[in-house]
This record gives sequence, structure tokens and C-alpha cells, in this order.
Amino acid sequence: MTNIRDFFRYIMGNQSLSKRERTRQALNYPISLTCDDFLALYIRQDMAKRVVDLPINDTWSTDPEIIEDEIKETQFEIDVVNLFIDFDIINICRRADTLSSIGRFSILFLGFSDSNRWDMPPAKDAKLLYIQPYLERDVLVGPIETNPKNKRFGYPKNYTINTGNNGETFIVDSSRVIHIVDNAFDNVLYAIPKLQPIYNRLLDLEQLAGGSAEMFWRGARPGYVASLKDGAMIPDDETVEQWRTQIDEFEHDLRRWLRVGQVDVQSLQTQFSSPTDAVNVQVQLIAAASGIPQRILIGSERGELASSQDETRWRLYIMKRREIFANNIILYPLIDRLIEFGIISTPENDYAIRWDSKWILSPSEQAEISEKRINSLTNYIDTPGADILYPPELFLERDMGLMPEQIKKIESINRDIYKSDVVE
Repeated sequence: MTNIRDFFRYIMGNQSLSKRERTRQALNYPISLTCDDFLALYIRQDMAKRVVDLPINDTWSTDPEIIEDEIKETQFEIDVVNLFIDFDIINICRRADTLSSIGRFSILFLGFSDSNRWDMPPAKDAKLLYIQPYLERDVLVGPIETNPKNKRFGYPKNYTINTGNNGETFIVDSSRVIHIVDNAFDNVLYAIPKLQPIYNRLLDLEQLAGGSAEMFWRGARPGYVASLKDGAMIPDDETVEQWRTQIDEFEHDLRRWLRVGQVDVQSLQTQFSSPTDAVNVQVQLIAAASGIPQRILIGSERGELASSQDETRWRLYIMKRREIFANNIILYPLIDRLIEFGIISTPENDYAIRWDSKWILSPSEQAEISEKRINSLTNYIDTPGADILYPPELFLERDMGLMPEQIKKIESINRDIYKSDVVE
């Protein structure tokens, strides 16, 4: 500010900002954020990438099972398996999940080989060529369906997609798009980006980490003071210049000794402090806001009991995320849409998407459960008449936790063993 007029202009301009906005401005936080801000932070900052990637990588770390019939393999199940392999569906879902976490939403664009215009539903004989995920910044949501009797009431009729090729865009019908929103807020089309609530904390963390490095660089190496000794004659300009050259070379490691007889050279005390406490506060706030246990977030295994509890709680969260988000928002809509257009055979019965429930248990917990089941099975076999009071099928299902198809497989193996014994 160069004059009093600029000062008053600055004061009056700030009056239009809320108290919270003025605080953010004073702390050098951005007042408004866009998808580009979140993407830049995700690409550049380690902690931001960790917050986004951790739940996503764990969610898609194992493949789900799509089951129609517990006993026999159906054509629907075969089509789904082939689809998952041919199009690398799990990797595509992981990418779409990441993009939806960076922005408010993402989409999966289904590329068909039909002759219809893309702003129309695909033809019935269309083949699926590709599935392409897009980030929010590359998608413009079209007009919303306002007819309350339409099944897509409140959802877009179409989307405009930016291909990233010299700004080229194309309009696609909503039937060609799967709209992905993780934990929608006040609108079914949009969520709060994962990095938005912790954006300021991530900036603080970056300043602390960068500032501590700068502090160490400036403070760990001592400065030096050169002063004339008592009784020394005031040197001429040529001598002063020689001393200055020597000290400069010493500072830049070009010499390791000084020849300045009339001068005392003393090093200053180094000054730097550890940023650990300040960094820990930011990490705690980030962990609290993101819902990721701190030890899981930073990968620390200190404290065996607490770490085990955190891990179990985190695995339970991932299982819930798989069922609520991965299944209901991505996989079911995608599979149903491909059934609708004949890419996958129509199932004769309702199908289900299952994830390995053992994943929520740590190796030690799995070993403990296995030991208990073995002891239970041993006691059951060694108890005379147990199979009469408690049928084996019921025991295997309730006590051993086996699925019906697993029990049938055991019975089939036992029958084969029995037949081979009889033949011999």
C-alpha cells in the first residue's frame, strides 16, 4: 500500500468478506477452491495423495465375486468374468474411484460400436468397445430431468465431455454414462471432495515440512563474526579485501584455513528446532477429518494393541465402503446397464456381489479362529452320537462358517472317497 487511499480501499474491500474468509485471507489460505486445486495438490503433495489413495487401494485390493447360482456356473457369471478380464474392470473402477475422490464426482463413459449418435441411447446390437473414466473438470453436467414420473428424475439427461484433445467436446446421452458420487452431500449428483475439509491443514503441513528444511539449512551451519584483535592496526582496503576473499572461500568450501593475523574469527551458535510437535498436530487433525486412523495413515505400528484395534476398525470401514459405495454406486449400476444393452446375458435369478469377509481379520485373528474351529471339529468327531443330535450339515454351516456350496463340495469329495474304498 503506497498511500492512505490504498489503505482505505484495502479496508473497505475486506468488509465484503465474512469473518471466516478474512481469517483465511490473513492465514494465506485460498478463499475458494476448484477441482484443479485438488488435482494439483493430489499430484504434488505426498500426504494429500496418501489420504485419497489409501481407502481406494484397500477397497479394490481384492476382486469381488459376482454370483447368481451357488451350485452351478451360469452364462451370466461366465459373461461377467470375461468382461472383468477383457476390460480390466477392477482397475477402471479404481481409477473412477480416485477421480470421484479428487472432485465432486466422476463418470464412466461406455463406448459402444453402434451407429446411433452419442447423444442418443445406444442401439440394441451395439458392442462395448471401452469404458473410460473422466474427472469432474472434464465433464459438464447437462440439463436435469424434471419430470417426477421419469425414473431418472433429478439426474442429468446428458453430459458434455471434454476429451482433452485441443478442447474437443462431445455430448453423450445419460444411458452411456455411470455417474459416480462417493457419499453425496445435499445433492445426489455431487459430494464434498475428499481434500476440501483438510485443504488448509495440508497447506500447513507443507509449510511446516518445507520450513523445517529451510530452517535447518540456514540454522544448522553456523555464521561467522570477524573482529579486529585488541591493539590491531586498522587494515588498509587491500588487506580488508584479501580477508574478505579468504572468508568467502572458506564459506564456500574452497579453503579450509584462514590467514588473518589481526582478526578473531568466531562461529555463531547454530539455531534450529524440531518441527515434530507441530507436524503431529496437523497429522492428527488430518486423520480425524479424513476418518483414517493416524497409525494407518502414516503407516506406524507403534503400540501393538492400539495398532491392532485401528487395523480392525479400518478393515471394517473398508468392508462397509465396499458394500455401500463400490457395490451400490459403481458395480451394480455398471453391470445392470450392460445387461440392459445385451453386453451381459440376463440372469435368470437375482445376482449378488460378494467380497472376501476374511479380509477384515488380521493374520493373528484368522489363526486364532482357525485354531478354535479345529478344536471344535475335533470334539464333534470324537463325541459319539454327535452327528445324530447335531447333523453334520448344520454343524459345518453354523459352527464352521462354511457356505452351502462348500458343504456340498465336501459331501461330494466324501462320496468319491467312499466309492474308491468300496472298489478296492
